[in-house]
Amino acid sequence: MRRCCKPAGRFGLAGAPFRIFARAAGLAVFPRLCRVSPRRFLRPNFRGAGRVCFRGALPPVKGAGAHAARSRPRFRARAASAVLFVLCLVFAASVLMVTLAEYAASELRSRASSQYESDLRTDAYSVLNATIAVLEEYRSIDGNLYSEKQGWGSPLGDGRIKFDTFEAEVRVTDETGKIPLANLDTAELVAIFEEMNISSADAQTLADCLLDWTDSDSLKRLNGAETDDYDDYAPKPPNRALVSLLELRHIERFDELFFDSDGNPNELYLQFAEIVSVENFDKVNLNSAGEEVLKMLMALKGRDYDPNIYRALSGEIGFIEDGIIWTKDDGVAYSRGAPELPDDNWKTYTANLLKIEIVVRRGIAEYYLCVYYGAEGTGAVSGGAKKADSTRLTNTSSSSSSSGSQSAKRSVGSQGSTGKAQSQSSATQKISSGGAKIVKVRERGR
Repeated sequence: MRRCCKPAGRFGLAGAPFRIFARAAGLAVFPRLCRVSPRRFLRPNFRGAGRVCFRGALPPVKGAGAHAARSRPRFRARAASAVLFVLCLVFAASVLMVTLAEYAASELRSRASSQYESDLRTDAYSVLNATIAVLEEYRSIDGNLYSEKQGWGSPLGDGRIKFDTFEAEVRVTDETGKIPLANLDTAELVAIFEEMNISSADAQTLADCLLDWTDSDSLKRLNGAETDDYDDYAPKPPNRALVSLLELRHIERFDELFFDSDGNPNELYLQFAEIVSVENFDKVNLNSAGEEVLKMLMALKGRDYDPNIYRALSGEIGFIEDGIIWTKDDGVAYSRGAPELPDDNWKTYTANLLKIEIVVRRGIAEYYLCVYYGAEGTGAVSGGAKKADSTRLTNTSSSSSSSGSQSAKRSVGSQGSTGKAQSQSSATQKISSGGAKIVKVRERGR
């Protein structure tokens, strides 16, 4: 038999097991490369001391060079296929890992929100108590709440109050800085729409359709629209005051003039939203009213707007005494140079309905609380087609943020458990001071 192995040398025998294993493994995977059965290479042939070889390690094959040349492309194709298969596996595993990570993150977020909802709600009402305490402090010092320029717009600012276990953001705005939409009649609505550069015909149609939507009867006005004028599957007039300005999307003609083809609010809607409020109060606080609101109030009076009205009310002109830039009465406004003021039945100088928005966070869990805090009688329900119904007094939503009238219609009983509603009711009853109380609550975990 032909000698196929060289002398192993002094240390050659030590590497023999590794060479045997490597050659056997390689030929087990690619047995056709040498046209030798793998079994022939699993039997070592020791030929003399210090010499190790495989039986048939170098088999005499006729035309071995030609066969090697022919088998080389096939080997490269197999190698390329193996590499491509491995890359596909890596890609599939990467996609699977990313999907699992996103799913786990969403699950953790929802479970964390559910776990901390009760604690965050308690924290939110704690922040609410602290906020009202700050507001009443301003009321006692200045005599009343007149304008955000007093400093109560950010009650937690300047490190006034700190919380150790959670983060809190509070924003207080004066809702009475706008015109109460529920108190406007047909002529007043037409005057406002015409001041917004809407044609007289469209202004009359908008006013009638809006009042038909909110009045308590089913009688159609001249240019209005009642239930029979809407499509079968379209929302019908609820015959109660608006609970959200987004309800205008469902009212005849408003859907064409105040929204685009996709149903999104346009510039006309945004302008209208800066002027009016759907909340229930009587008079506009001139200290919080913007120039557009003052312009509309003068239009209701049938007079032209003078920019000096706003400048005098905001303290930009005239004499400022003791650093008080807000206005307390008509005498102060006229002394500063206001040429004219809106009618008495529309104006006041105190903030009678405050909107308190609170956001409490613990890690990724978040809770939102919106409270309307107003003077005694503000937000109360009275008869008539233009007043709000009882569902607007305490409106709780524990779902995620939503728009339109559906989110505003959700009541306490239809959202949370009885215990949660009772705890909220007791909390709102306790928070009252200085002749003011909580008249409306909206809350949700996010």
